[in-house]
Amino acid sequence: MNLSITNSENNEIVGEFVSFENSTIRFSGTGNILFIDKGVNLKRTNIYFNGSNSILYLSESYKPYTVNLYINNNNIIFFGKNNYFNGVVNFISSESKNIFIGEGGFFLVV
Repeated sequence: MNLSITNSENNEIVGEFVSFENSTIRFSGTGNILFIDKGVNLKRTNIYFNGSNSILYLSESYKPYTVNLYINNNNIIFFGKNNYFNGVVNFISSESKNIFIGEGGFFLVV
């Protein structure tokens, strides 16, 4: 199991992962915040803060997150509790746009 975190200076990670496997968190900007709720597991997940002043909130889930997140400037991305991903799902946020995903979503990769 490995987790790579790069360029976290002037950015903040709040909370702790329960487990992680083959995952990366990369900060390229400043003023970004990653909130990690209790019970968060990452598996083959890549989180790229490509801009500044963005917030990502990962809620607890009974299944691991398997996502690629590309976060730009002034974004808010929120994942509710217990979403399921059957493969690696890509989420890309445009400048100053937000993504809100409620509880119990089911994401299929075909």
